[in-house]
Amino acid sequence: MKATVYVVVTYHGYHGDEVHVFGTQAEAEACVFEYAQEHWPTTELGPMPASYDELCEAWGDHDLWGSTDSRWELEEREVDVPDPAPATARG
Repeated sequence: MKATVYVVVTYHGYHGDEVHVFGTQAEAEACVFEYAQEHWPTTELGPMPASYDELCEAWGDHDLWGSTDSRWELEEREVDVPDPAPATARG
């Protein structure tokens, strides 16, 4: 059986990177938003964009991808999941 998962890798420089796996794209994008809020320079750029696509575009427009501790990756992957064992009757 195949399952689709959404993998987010957040980079934290010297503090280590984190790998997150989600069952929906919305959950993965929410993780990115939470991470991006820690790094978005609101004083200089104002509020963060409202959608994931706008956030990615703005991140690039403002050259925020370059730092090793303020970038992420989000990928959709198909993974093989073993078929569940048939249920057995309990007596």
